[in-house]
This record gives sequence, C-alpha cells and structure tokens, in this order.
Amino acid sequence: GILAFFFLTSFRSSVEMNWTILSYPTFFIVIILADIPSRVLRYTKISLLLLNAVLIGLMFNKIYPHGKIFEPFFFQSEKRAVEQFKPLYGINYQIASSLWYFSKQKVLKIPKASRYDFFDTLPIDYARFPKVFYVFKEKNNEYPQWLIDLKPKFKVVKKLERNYLIEKVVLQ
Repeated sequence: GILAFFFLTSFRSSVEMNWTILSYPTFFIVIILADIPSRVLRYTKISLLLLNAVLIGLMFNKIYPHGKIFEPFFFQSEKRAVEQFKPLYGINYQIASSLWYFSKQKVLKIPKASRYDFFDTLPIDYARFPKVFYVFKEKNNEYPQWLIDLKPKFKVVKKLERNYLIEKVVLQ
C-alpha cells in the first residue's frame, strides 16, 4: 500500500527514496509469510548482493551512479564560503543547514525559497533584509517570487563543482 501511494504521488511532486522506508516491515512480513520457492529467494539474494557489491565498488572508484550520495562531503569542503561571502544564504534547506552545521556559523535560507521548512518559521524583518547578500545555490535553482519582484541584480561570483555556484544579489 505504501509503495503504491508513493508511486502514485510521485507523478504530482518529488518523492524522496528514503520516505518508502515505512514500507519495509510490511514488505519483509509479506516475504516471510508468502510461499516463495527457495530457488527464487536464493537467486534474488545473490542478485542483490552482486548489485550492492558493484555499487560499493563504483563508489570507492569515484564513479557515482547517483550524484547526491556524496553531496554532504561537498558542503563540508565548501564551509569556508560562509566566512568569505557575508551574509551568505542557502537557496534551500539542505544547503543552508549543511553549511551552518559544517561551518558552525549561522547560514539562513532565502525566505520562501523551495518548500516550507524550519527556516520559514524564523521571524524575518523584510524592511531590514540586507540590500547586498550572497546565495549558495545549484545552477538551476529558482529564486522566490518576492525576490524576483524586487528586480535585483544577480552576478555569479564563484563557480563551484557539481553545478553549484555563489551569486551576489543586489536589491534595487
């Protein structure tokens, strides 16, 4: 049921793979209770073991089938940007929270950028919002509408690995 729910909702918005972990207990109970021939189970176990061995081998050889696996290490290596570009904002929760964690300095998210999260619960005084600030973002991330309406000037000040960049934003 849970897997079907996530499959169907994935057509409307993004679904994170780890969200389906809720279905694991039910899935394992079905496998235990179902009358699956031992030969099929043996081939399945061997196939999954080989697949995992190949994926782990690729990771150790710096070949990543999915680029997000080592993303936390990327943010750790870029923690100096918090000191270099002030004030620095993240375009989403992951960037802001990762940079805050690794640099041990407060890094906020651009208000109302991406989905609602912890950063959106913090009080914001738009009248005192900085006129010049920097944003750590992926190349294709979009700014929230309130910021676009202010017609700011954007300038890429640093291109980073993995399609990330830091932009200087100047409000009019």
